[in-house]
Amino acid sequence: MPLNNQILTSKPSMYNVLEALRENINYNLNCVKVAIVESFNPDNLTVACRVANKRVIGLKDDGNQILQDYPLIYAKVNYFGWGSAGATFPIQKGMEGILLFNDRELETWFLTGDGGNLAYDRNHNLSDAIFVCGVHSVPHMIQIALNSLHWYYYNSDVQICPAEQIINTTGITANLDESMNIEAPVVSMEGNLNAESAYTGVVPCGTAVLNIQNGIIIGVS
Repeated sequence: MPLNNQILTSKPSMYNVLEALRENINYNLNCVKVAIVESFNPDNLTVACRVANKRVIGLKDDGNQILQDYPLIYAKVNYFGWGSAGATFPIQKGMEGILLFNDRELETWFLTGDGGNLAYDRNHNLSDAIFVCGVHSVPHMIQIALNSLHWYYYNSDVQICPAEQIINTTGITANLDESMNIEAPVVSMEGNLNAESAYTGVVPCGTAVLNIQNGIIIGVS
């Protein structure tokens, strides 16, 4: 077994040997890795993904790192929740996440669902990985922010994305200096327009125009 501790090159003590062995075990242990999805198999709930943060195994003459080459890792997909509860994710190529490597072989439990005898004697093996969605790098977080801005305030939230704007709240107050214009093929309104709103103006709704005075619709043209 190759040892990484360079102190062994000159008169190592027993402590040096054990410390080097500990470092070597930790260096080669598979616990958590960042991964990027290459493909998703919905039939067996697995993803094929590649490791993003690889081990450094040496340096080139120009000082650039030599990274360990990993095969595609086929991991079980983690869905938060149980049954129809919780969140599921649209697993797509390029999605980022983390790989968790089970302490012992995962295949027996995955196939049987019980805690019986293990079929293989594996420890922190690449074959026993679980993929967890939701971890993003900074470039992906910026792109997500550009694609969909989402603000939260207590029980209210506003989401702005390329296709629509969504407002979830118990009430909306609009303080307008002049007029409010709404242009859309279809405008749906649920609730009551009453005098308390005191809104006066016109609201175009597709081919129709609502004439509102003091919060009451007085005409449609």
